[in-house]
Amino acid sequence: MSDKNNVAEYDDLLYCREKIMTKKNNQPNTTPNRRQTRREYMLSQKEQEQFRSLRLALFGLIGLVGAILLIGLAWEFLVKPGQPVAEVGDTKIAMNDWQDRASFERNRVLSSLDDFYTAVGGDLNQLYQFAGYQMQLAQIPAALGRQVLDQMIDEELLDQEAGRRGIAVSDADIEAEIEEQFNFYDGGLPTATPESTQTPVPTPSVTPISQNGEEAAAEEEEAEPTEEPTALPTATPVTQESYNEQYDELITTYEEWGGGDTDFRRETRYTLLREKLQEAFAGEGEITLEQENYSLFSMVFQTEAEAETALTQIEAEDFLTAWNTTRSAERTTAEQPFASELQWTPLETISNSFGADVNDFLLTADIDETSDVISGGEDSGRWFIINLRGREVQPIDEAGIEQQKAELLNEWLTEERQSALIYESRYEENSPSRPLLDRKFFDTGAAPADDSITGP
Repeated sequence: MSDKNNVAEYDDLLYCREKIMTKKNNQPNTTPNRRQTRREYMLSQKEQEQFRSLRLALFGLIGLVGAILLIGLAWEFLVKPGQPVAEVGDTKIAMNDWQDRASFERNRVLSSLDDFYTAVGGDLNQLYQFAGYQMQLAQIPAALGRQVLDQMIDEELLDQEAGRRGIAVSDADIEAEIEEQFNFYDGGLPTATPESTQTPVPTPSVTPISQNGEEAAAEEEEAEPTEEPTALPTATPVTQESYNEQYDELITTYEEWGGGDTDFRRETRYTLLREKLQEAFAGEGEITLEQENYSLFSMVFQTEAEAETALTQIEAEDFLTAWNTTRSAERTTAEQPFASELQWTPLETISNSFGADVNDFLLTADIDETSDVISGGEDSGRWFIINLRGREVQPIDEAGIEQQKAELLNEWLTEERQSALIYESRYEENSPSRPLLDRKFFDTGAAPADDSITGP
């Protein structure tokens, strides 16, 4: 009986001990490693979520910037160079091809300006007088860019027309033309060709008189034996070595401009293609072989009052006396009247020199008739008195015929160029402006402010 009681007491002690331990374990943990509260847990989760969002946004921004850079690089180096700056029929003129040509031509223009600058000793007034157009092209990149683009359009039109007509320029044609430019004929001399008959130099139709009104007497000189003219030296054939040396020098210059042998041969090819197409157009168009030419005496005045006074004198005496007196007088100022003579000159040339009003007189006047006072135009500041000496239909010389052929082709090109599609903004915004124009081409202290034009 006592053993059973002892066992029961032992079980009760074990139970109480386990209960006490369980109660201790359920008490709050006051040590530093206590568990987070619900509030602390929620704040921790919110902070982690914000950090994760910030990190994702940063990665997204980096990715967006990278994508923009890649798109920009792809546009600048892959898409943009292949964009057409103009379209001629089904042919597109690519941006990079046009820019290469424009850069080459810009270098050539700047080199030409340097040569002019040296030739005039740095005199900017003379430079602008003789090279004003080149200066304009150098200062306005878009102007040169458009000129180059028009040239490339013309070349494409020539190629297309030549293809339709079955006209071609071979490599042998190009080589022969280049050799001829350098006077190289495989070590020999060119085949002699008949020389064209030279037009006699006109001589004055009236003998000048002295200032005292008497006719100048010609001095009689004792005739002397005529010496035989000195024979001209025989031409020396250009050797292969000399030809190669000269050609290499030229190509070196082209390379300095950013081009090379290909550019020179391209230019030669289109020169020959133009000549062949000019002949083709001439066979289909109208070429004038004769034209009406005029011979005349003219008196030129700086004021209308002077011209009217001279006309009164002519009416009282005669034209030739007044003309010869003016012609013989010594000119001491630019404002002083002067007299001149034109012999067998086309009406168009005369009109360009004297103004359009002279046409009416020359077309209707009788031979040896004297005009009234004729104005040279509002802006000319000159007045004329004309005496018609002759009117005659004469053959046009070879140079005039070649000019007509060139005009026929140029008229066709001008008309066909209108059909080309030109992307104005592309050539205006992308015309090369480098290299910069040196400041030596501008007066010190007066250089334009835009360094993109004038350079540092």
